[in-house]
Amino acid sequence: MERLSREQVIEKVNRNVNLNGADLSYLDLSGADLRNAKLQNASCEGTNFSACILISSDLSSAYLCEANFEDAILMFADLSGANFRSAKLNGAYLAGADLSYASFRNAEMKFADLEGAKLQGTDFENADMDGVNPENYNL
Repeated sequence: MERLSREQVIEKVNRNVNLNGADLSYLDLSGADLRNAKLQNASCEGTNFSACILISSDLSSAYLCEANFEDAILMFADLSGANFRSAKLNGAYLAGADLSYASFRNAEMKFADLEGAKLQGTDFENADMDGVNPENYNL
């Protein structure tokens, strides 16, 4: 698949195009409305998703290392099996998201909201979760 620009990604998501396996590495998608995006197995290393709306999006098994999701809204997103190694998710809203078997190793997750998230098999090794109350989330 060809490399897509910010504008092309937003246009394809708005048309409900499946971007399974797309290479979005290092794109600046900050602030974009990407709700219901189909990004399974996408390569998004270093992509800037800060303040994005990703409600009900599918990023299952996506490669999201070093991506920026600060203040992003990922409510009800499918993030199962995704790799968030060293990603930034400070202030991200992940309520009701499926984080099953996702890896957040060395991720920054200060004040992230995980209320109602599915956490079976999720790896938070060395994640900075300051401000996240583990008693609320069965971590």
